[in-house]
Amino acid sequence: MRAVVVFCEGRHDVVFVQRSLGACASCKWIGDAIRCLPSPFGAGPTSMAGLVARRMQRRAVGDVALSAAASPPLPHFESVLELPDENTIVVLVRTHGKGQWKAVLELLRELDVTIGQEVAGTFEVAEYAAAFVFDANELGVTGTLAQFRDRYAEHFGDLSNARHGEWTATSRALVGCFVFHAEDGRGTLEDHLEPMAKAAWPDLYDEARKFIDDNMRSGHAVWQNSARRTKAVVTAAGQFDCPGEPLSSVIGREGLPRQQFRESSVCQTLTRFLTEVPWGQDGRDPETTKL
Repeated sequence: MRAVVVFCEGRHDVVFVQRSLGACASCKWIGDAIRCLPSPFGAGPTSMAGLVARRMQRRAVGDVALSAAASPPLPHFESVLELPDENTIVVLVRTHGKGQWKAVLELLRELDVTIGQEVAGTFEVAEYAAAFVFDANELGVTGTLAQFRDRYAEHFGDLSNARHGEWTATSRALVGCFVFHAEDGRGTLEDHLEPMAKAAWPDLYDEARKFIDDNMRSGHAVWQNSARRTKAVVTAAGQFDCPGEPLSSVIGREGLPRQQFRESSVCQTLTRFLTEVPWGQDGRDPETTKL
C-alpha cells in the first residue's frame, strides 16, 4: 500500500481536497478508528501506537487553556481517503497556514523517526509521497514555490525542480506542490470556489454578495482583501442548507453540490495531481523511502 500525505493550509482547504477527490476520482472516506488505520499511521505491527495516536497522546493537556484542549495541536491529521484501487490512501493534514512550516518540518521528522523504528516491509504502507497545497496570495505562484524551496530544502534536500502541479524526486520521498491561483498568478482557493458557489446558488449568491457589499465597512475584517469577502459571501449564501455552519461545512457534503466539484477544472487538475503520482519512476534507491 502507498500513501500520499497532503499538507493543507486551512480546514476548508482540507474539505475542498476531500470533495475534489471524491467527485473526480471516487475516493472513499475511511471512517475507521485510529488504531485500525493502515500502519504506521494506525497501530503498528507491534504493540507500538501509530503515528496519529502518539501525536495525540503525548500532548501535555494540563499545560494548555481549556479552550485549546478540545482540539489537537497543529499541524494535525484530519482525515484519510482511499483510492478506488484500494492500494493507495490519501492522508490529509491541516497546517494552519504557510507560517507553520517549522511545525510541519517537526511532523516530517517524526514521520522519519517512525519509519526507522520498524524493520523494512513490516508496515502496511510501504511507500509515501508528500504533497503541499498552498494559496498563492500576493506572493504569486513563483514566489510561493521559491518560499517552499527555501523552507523545506532542510528536510527534503534539493527542491530546485519543484513546480506547480508536478512531482519532484528527493532523497526522502516524492514531493509535489499545488498552488491555488487566478490568471495573474496570484490569488487563493476562493478564486475557484466563487464560480462554483455562483453556479450552485445563483440567486442566493447575488443576494449574499449584495448584503456583504452594502454593509461592510473599512473596519471590518471582510474589507481587508477579496478572499475574505468571497469567504463571507459563499458562507452567507450557503446558510440555507447549513444554517449557522462555517465555510468548511458550507462546501462540505451537506452544502455545495457534488456536481460543482465534478465539473470544476481546478478540482479535476488537483485530483489528477494527487492521484497520478509517478511511483517508482524517479530512479531513487527504494530502500531510502520504505516505511
